[in-house]
Amino acid sequence: MNLASIRTYAQPLVRAMTNSPMAEWLQQMHPLRLQYELFSDANPTMAWVGTLAEQVRRERRPAAADKPALGRAGDRVAADRPGARPLARHERGTL
Repeated sequence: MNLASIRTYAQPLVRAMTNSPMAEWLQQMHPLRLQYELFSDANPTMAWVGTLAEQVRRERRPAAADKPALGRAGDRVAADRPGARPLARHERGTL
């Protein structure tokens, strides 16, 4: 099938079977759009996430020195693993 035959035969059929509300619904149900809607403030079931995030921000503490997998000591532990690549300077600040 080429573009001309699609526009001649398929497009009129699709247009006859759909309307504006259906097209809008299909756009909203697109997986990439839907994931933003599901995890946004527009979803009332996600309201608790903002509250929990604020609580976590308030209660954050530096990692204990005796926890080698956390904090800067974790960088050294990870770097000692076989096959580990050195972290770039811009990556180090994101850990």
